[in-house]
Amino acid sequence: MTQSHEQETPMLNVVDVQVAFDGELAVHGTSFQLNEGQVLAILGPSGCGKSTLLRAVAGLEPLAQGKVSLNGRDLAGVPAHQRGFALMFQDGQLFAQRSVGDNVGYALKLQRLPRAERAARVAELLEVVGLPGYQNRRPATLSGGEQQRVALARSLAAEPRVLLLDEPLSALDRSLRDRLATDLREILVRTRTTAIMVTHDHDEAFTMADRMGVMLAGQLVQVGETHQVWREPISEDVAAFLGYTSFLRDAAARRAAQGFEVPWQGQTVALRPSALVADEGGSVTGLVRRVSPGAQQTRLLMHIEGLGEVDAIAAPAVEFTTGQEISLRLQTASVAQVGRD
Repeated sequence: MTQSHEQETPMLNVVDVQVAFDGELAVHGTSFQLNEGQVLAILGPSGCGKSTLLRAVAGLEPLAQGKVSLNGRDLAGVPAHQRGFALMFQDGQLFAQRSVGDNVGYALKLQRLPRAERAARVAELLEVVGLPGYQNRRPATLSGGEQQRVALARSLAAEPRVLLLDEPLSALDRSLRDRLATDLREILVRTRTTAIMVTHDHDEAFTMADRMGVMLAGQLVQVGETHQVWREPISEDVAAFLGYTSFLRDAAARRAAQGFEVPWQGQTVALRPSALVADEGGSVTGLVRRVSPGAQQTRLLMHIEGLGEVDAIAAPAVEFTTGQEISLRLQTASVAQVGRD
């Protein structure tokens, strides 16, 4: 597992956690650390165990093995409602019969905060999440994105030690999800909230998180800084999940490194579909094998001598024919070296 340097005393420390159902391991061998104010995204396909891991950290699932500690305190035996964590789910789970203000102020009411202080705190939180003046609205009158903002404000009201987000944006459409992910990131940074988010969405994780973990088949196989994991996946399985589609090994990797002047130390070179772009000034030529037109871009399957068949993209207005020779340039941000130490 690759992991960047951590402070000596992380805020949250998860060590060798295992969760089992009916004797079958759903989560195994999972360890990670999180410092105060950091946001960790645990990324993985459906059914890989990421939500189960989140529930185990929260204290909602018993551990078959391992330890979860907060600021050096072992949380074994500490029930979920006493851990100081807050959970936010994809559907928000708002109280439909209560106003927005009552939803946001629910935890404050449980804390017996005086009414005036509670109202001021609710107004402040609604301002933070971009919904000023919404106190008297009902959840049913809000859009999906607005409901998630209310759910976030309610989670932040309790001033959680750690905020746990379970697929918080997955029920929203793509454009709203992208916009809200950016807003949530800004809110978490502004409030210095320590958070763990599980998601299957690459862009969401990349936008919101300082650190990223990739979970496959019940195991957290790589954890590190978001950009590091993205550019240096530990294995081809991780790279494939992250969206890399072409893998160049040995002589092909050497040829690619030479042709595109990419630093190379013997690793497999992985390319995203957007790594190669049709460009008359490109440094490498190839033959078009397949053309797949699209509204935003044309996707090409290319054959490049010494590399084999690789994906490429082009502007949507440009027409290509099978067998045509074209020049290609490389977008280095879409290239990874797999298993790099």
